[in-house]
Amino acid sequence: MKPDLLRPAGFWIRALAHLIDTAVLAVGSEVFELLPVGIVGSMLATVGFAMAYYGVGHARWGATAGKWAVGVRVVSDWPAGQGHGPVNGLQSALRFVSYALSYGLFFCGFLMVGFHPRKRGLHEALSGTRSIRVPAGLSSFFARRGR
Repeated sequence: MKPDLLRPAGFWIRALAHLIDTAVLAVGSEVFELLPVGIVGSMLATVGFAMAYYGVGHARWGATAGKWAVGVRVVSDWPAGQGHGPVNGLQSALRFVSYALSYGLFFCGFLMVGFHPRKRGLHEALSGTRSIRVPAGLSSFFARRGR
């Protein structure tokens, strides 16, 4: 895929993807609350589910359910600014951990997307990834690659 086809995903489309992902995680959380493991066990199960959801989604398919639904994919930015291949496990883990930092900074890490010239959030800068829009013709490209 040519780098000039990798149009960055903007703030609002990513916010919609995040809303969908939040709904998926909320359903998972509700299921874990039904288990007889107590509050702490339920919270740990929910965090584990979120780690697997984001980690496997980004590393295996380049997207979570929300990103897939709105045509956004996460790709590697390594080497800096020139990469556009699949995200590896380390990048996926760094991206997930960086989400916590972005939330802890009162969402400023996510709000960066709206102001950064390359539409990158803090979690992307720290993990060496970026989110791109996938034109209709390229979605089949990702599907064939198993991404």
